Amino acid sequence: MAEQVNGIGTQTAIDELENKQNNYLAEQQRLNDQIVDKGLEKTKLQTDFQRQQYEQDATKTAKGLYADYQKQASNYGANAETIASQGLTNSGYSESSRVNLYNNYQRNVTSIVTELNREKAQLDLQINQAYIDADIQKAQNLANTYAQKMELAMNTYQLRYGLYRDQVADEQWQKQYELQLRQLEMSQANADRDYQLSLMQLQNS
Repeated sequence: MAEQVNGIGTQTAIDELENKQNNYLAEQQRLNDQIVDKGLEKTKLQTDFQRQQYEQDATKTAKGLYADYQKQASNYGANAETIASQGLTNSGYSESSRVNLYNNYQRNVTSIVTELNREKAQLDLQINQAYIDADIQKAQNLANTYAQKMELAMNTYQLRYGLYRDQVADEQWQKQYELQLRQLEMSQANADRDYQLSLMQLQNS
């Protein structure tokens, strides 16, 4: 029974413990990577939402600018009424005003597009950095798991070595005990033989 506990039974227990710990480490890494993926997904959703907001705001502002431009450039707009009141409807001043209105409108639209592109570039940088951080974190998770598995392998080796050493010690003790037992039996046999010889000598004397 002791041999079963110290031998095959203990070896099986070590194997089962090692398998459980390896499975635990694999599951731990899977969960850690899943957390990283969830965080990345959240960041992507946030940046996508922010991108839509930027685009909607830019479109709304651009539409407002266009409506203002159309209103001011129209012959029935407020600017046309002011020019007409001054008798400058068909003058170079009227045409210059239209050009100035259009140029101002184009500058404002360009400014909106430039700002939108800048904001979208920042979002692209943010999501790219999030992907990089996620890859780094996953690599760190893998390195941590590898280090833990190496530690587990070393501990398991020490357990197996200790078991083997104990088994060898038990076998050596058993062999030594059996040798001593045989020597004792031989000594007893020799003593019995000497006693019988002595007894025979006494009887024949």
